[in-house]
Amino acid sequence: MCGQLVIGANVLILASCSGSTWVRLASIGEALYDRKHSITVLTPENNLQLLQSYGRGRGFTFRTYKTEGAAIATTMDKFNKMFWKGSKLEQLMALFEVTEDLNQFCGNMLDNTDVAKSAAQFDVVLADVIEICGSILPLVHRLPSAIVTGPFNVLIGRFGVPSPIAYVPSTDSELTDDMDFWDRTLNSLYYIRWLVFLYLDDSRRLSAFSHLPEQVLSAGVSQVDLVLVNRDFALEFPGPTNPNVINIGGIAAQPASALTDDLESFMVSSGGHGVILFSLGTYSGSMPASLAELFAGVFSQLPQKVLWKLNGETPPNLGANTRMMKWIPQNDILGHEKTKLFITHCGSNGMYEAVYHAVPMVFLPLAGDQPDNAVRGVARGLGVKLDIKALTEEELLQSIKTVLYNDSFKANAVRASRIMLDQPQQPMERAVWWIEYVIRHGGLSHLRSKGGDMPLYQYLLLDVIGIMFVSCMTGVVVLVWACRFCCRRVSSKAFKPKRE
Repeated sequence: MCGQLVIGANVLILASCSGSTWVRLASIGEALYDRKHSITVLTPENNLQLLQSYGRGRGFTFRTYKTEGAAIATTMDKFNKMFWKGSKLEQLMALFEVTEDLNQFCGNMLDNTDVAKSAAQFDVVLADVIEICGSILPLVHRLPSAIVTGPFNVLIGRFGVPSPIAYVPSTDSELTDDMDFWDRTLNSLYYIRWLVFLYLDDSRRLSAFSHLPEQVLSAGVSQVDLVLVNRDFALEFPGPTNPNVINIGGIAAQPASALTDDLESFMVSSGGHGVILFSLGTYSGSMPASLAELFAGVFSQLPQKVLWKLNGETPPNLGANTRMMKWIPQNDILGHEKTKLFITHCGSNGMYEAVYHAVPMVFLPLAGDQPDNAVRGVARGLGVKLDIKALTEEELLQSIKTVLYNDSFKANAVRASRIMLDQPQQPMERAVWWIEYVIRHGGLSHLRSKGGDMPLYQYLLLDVIGIMFVSCMTGVVVLVWACRFCCRRVSSKAFKPKRE
């Protein structure tokens, strides 16, 4: 019965970033608000207007703090534009720039006296995994914490979750869980690359926050009480997990609401051909004009109606069957009976909404978890994957027709949807229950794995393997020496009588 109690707790949400990370946090915050909890959002002063532009945060109290440098939106805009032409290495280096800004914001937050004075009033801190202070602020003020993250295996591993390289694909590797020798070799190299990146990132953080107590810096993310992962095994490959790591894949998905009369009329006008939804999320505003014209040209050749989210100039060759909008009620469109296909950049939120509503997809991943999400979608038979940086009209047109007219993709989407929906709790209910569980017990130290506290050489048993190797080699050397000694003794005794 205790687990069913509604607790009027004070929840602090840290929100330095916008986009899908904010949408996830705000969705959870609104669900907690509906449970009569008080929700306070702490964000940089120059980020407040952007957060509020999303129309999320019902019942929230927004508080700001001053920061040095540009708004995170400026950095993220450069980050997004780079993805259209940058290599994986360039994308990784751009990530350094983002984390540098987040380090700065976290430092400004910790130095803010108002934040320090009010921190003790909160019962739990909720943040996205990219939020540097999501793990530091709770440790400084001894508060329970919950982190929300996408399906980044390399980051989830930092919370002490085992990540066997033999069958758990490393982040950004674009591998499945069925790996041959060369795949496992490549997966190992990606794993090492991420270890180097995280080591360098940690080193910068240690330098940036050297004034903090050593136990705070050394503990880091391993002391986070609850990890909410935006994944579901209807799409994700299975692998080990920990009791404080909870899957909430599809948290943004829900039954479709009624559309506006204008949109409903557009959907119905598609007749038997149906509607194709095309959205690249926050990357829509940075799409090159030449690529937008390519899409417009392909769409104009289709009998379906196309609903296209694009925050940019209208292509001159836009067909009469295509409607462009700066904002689209994505979940509601995907849940409409006329929607036949979703062309997506493979963001976690959008993909799980499509799985929820059993809509097959064409995958156009750009960066982050998107390429890995696309590989998972292809492995589940939910669609086809294309390289958006080397896309041709013929390839795009053929892929759209393949997914639309091959019934296996729709059948697989229906199966994945049934698996995802067949659970005792919906993802949002699960997230709220576990956050309240953290509040009720003042943290989850009894569920945290010690794996996150161990140095890498201990975690991988390198010290044990090293000692065993040295011991075995020592034994071999001693055995060889003993055999040679015995052989010499025997041969010398055998040779002596012959001489006599």
